[in-house]
Amino acid sequence: MVPVAGKRITKPSDSNAGYAGGVIVSVRGARARMLPLPVCRLIHWNWKTDMKKRLFIPIILGAMFASFAVVRAQSPGKSVWDGVYTEEQAAKGKDLYSTHCSSCHSDSMEGGEMAPALAGGGFSSNWAGLTAGDLFDRIRTTMPLNTPGKLSREVNANILAYIFKFNAFPAGTVELSQRSEYLKEIRIDASKK
Repeated sequence: MVPVAGKRITKPSDSNAGYAGGVIVSVRGARARMLPLPVCRLIHWNWKTDMKKRLFIPIILGAMFASFAVVRAQSPGKSVWDGVYTEEQAAKGKDLYSTHCSSCHSDSMEGGEMAPALAGGGFSSNWAGLTAGDLFDRIRTTMPLNTPGKLSREVNANILAYIFKFNAFPAGTVELSQRSEYLKEIRIDASKK
């Protein structure tokens, strides 16, 4: 027996390759795609005659999942204003910043000829709307300028904590993570919302 679109399958046979309890939605060659009966009953549609509705469900479901993914990707869960580093971590970061970063970015984080500002309006205009993970990855892969990638993740996280403290973002009770995927959940907002 050849599978036919719209045919209801109630018991397994050779023609439906062991599938039972569904409606054949489309046929390509010897293979048939089925929609389970509970779904057919839920939507109460005649799959034989209503082609518009047959195409409508995948389009709507795809749009819903895509919009959810876009919203999720655009809105990380935390902000730097939520206390994402500790005072102790920032204190360690201050010494590390002096050793590895201040020669180019200056002690006041105003930047230099070739180095961008890491505080104030220059920092805000460069990083507002991005994530702590974006800044962490930039530091991790491009700094220090003479030996990029030399510093450990722990050192980079401590320096980032100090940069946040210098920019007057509040400290919290949990250390800033050393993992980019967690830091990508932290937005850098110019002002507290």
